[in-house]
Amino acid sequence: MAAAHPHPYVPEDLSLPDYHPPHFGRPAILGTFFPLVALVTAWCVHRVRNSKSHAIQTAGDGVVFSWFVVSGLIHFFIEGSFVIYAEVSCLVEQGESQG
Repeated sequence: MAAAHPHPYVPEDLSLPDYHPPHFGRPAILGTFFPLVALVTAWCVHRVRNSKSHAIQTAGDGVVFSWFVVSGLIHFFIEGSFVIYAEVSCLVEQGESQG
């Protein structure tokens, strides 16, 4: 039985009847995500640098602050999507088992 869409997984003859290829390619996703992360990081650095406390005083402080902002954004979006989709998939499975 041939799959409706070829999949990139191994083994290649694995049957995945519900597999659908991604709507967006990797360049489109990364081309949107990284500029967004850069803009948010730049905005955060600007806000902290112009605050009255002057928490960022050296270039090293700015790099460390930027690292934590980028790390936080990546964890928020990546782990957040797993939480959202795990909850949705559990609800779908419960609905299928009841119906």
